[in-house]
Amino acid sequence: MNIAGLTARDVSPLFAATLVAIPGFLPGAWNGVVPPITRPGRHRRIDDYISSQPWQQFGAGTVAIDLGCGFPPQTAVDLAVRFPEWQIVGVDPAFDPFLLYAGNELYACIAGSGQVRYFGRQPDAAADGFLKRIADHDSTVRWLSELFVKLLPKLPSETDGEMSIAEADGSRLIRWPLKQWESPNLTFIQAGIGSRELPRADLIRCCNVLFYYGASVRREFETWAASVLNDGGVAITGSNSPNSTEARYEVYRKEGDAVNEKEFAFSVDNVRPSGVVSWFSMADDEPSSLRLAQVVGLIRSDAHYRSAFDERLDELLRINQLMVRDTDGHLTWAASDSLQRVFTVETGVAVSEQLDRDGFTEDACSVLRRFGFTAWRNDAGCVAVEPSEFVSARSNLQREPPSDR
Repeated sequence: MNIAGLTARDVSPLFAATLVAIPGFLPGAWNGVVPPITRPGRHRRIDDYISSQPWQQFGAGTVAIDLGCGFPPQTAVDLAVRFPEWQIVGVDPAFDPFLLYAGNELYACIAGSGQVRYFGRQPDAAADGFLKRIADHDSTVRWLSELFVKLLPKLPSETDGEMSIAEADGSRLIRWPLKQWESPNLTFIQAGIGSRELPRADLIRCCNVLFYYGASVRREFETWAASVLNDGGVAITGSNSPNSTEARYEVYRKEGDAVNEKEFAFSVDNVRPSGVVSWFSMADDEPSSLRLAQVVGLIRSDAHYRSAFDERLDELLRINQLMVRDTDGHLTWAASDSLQRVFTVETGVAVSEQLDRDGFTEDACSVLRRFGFTAWRNDAGCVAVEPSEFVSARSNLQREPPSDR
């Protein structure tokens, strides 16, 4: 955030609330497992890019791997619905044999041993209630474990690998839940980076995975992607918030025996994000978050752009009843239901897309071009930068923006 030129005045109440809760979202809270945080529409902005990207023409029969699709595999389901003529393979290192829906509040991924491996918020559940559940992690796990033990005897004692469901008191336990999402264009394989069990593919999408690791794992991914992709195939890595805001992504193309990076892109709401995903990483040398911080710092160093952007964003946050400034000039919730509203894809994307329509994406590209970058607004409405032109954040931030006024 310091590299990006953000101050305490830019910290949102969502950011503050997430900082308090974030220990419950880290792998350390789940015995080292990367938490499969997933929601319908999470990759909407990135899927917009996939449908319009210039590096390869995808037609009927395209094979796309959604690597790290999570469980439930909602992002793979979304991809299969959006591209019905493609063959989608949802891939994740862990697909559990049981899925528990605790009323309308939580879902829980449960291993064959009965261990609660992860729990998450159902799409329509109260956001503040979920944050309390995360804060009281051990108690929540005990409650879910007891509910599992209660429902398990209601399932058939014999299993043939087909899905079965037990229900009681508004809760449901599903054995072999992946079966409900399989379709003629969607299959699932339990695997991860480095797996040799996957089919040849035209597209690999790997989001909200690599920011848990450093540069060495990214290089491992690049080598592996080159071995899986067909010639001319595309790999997209990146991250975004659960409401599809704050998207950033790297785009690779298979050329010869390697994947070559073609584009680094980000939605303009990253210029002053409300959440933490823009700056989240668990390794000092994680390159994607450092890149984003670098270019956002350059954009925000333009006083005219920064002032206009912040003023318009504040207005949009107020109009959408998300956040307002208090008497000290700091951001606070606009209404009692603001936390719930900020988690919805429709509201979050509406603010980001309006900023793009207002010209802030194009203007951000202009600022970066004055710093010597090749930058353009891509067809998905995001700021795109030529990757080969990145230098260290320190040397770039010491430069003064050339004046065009």
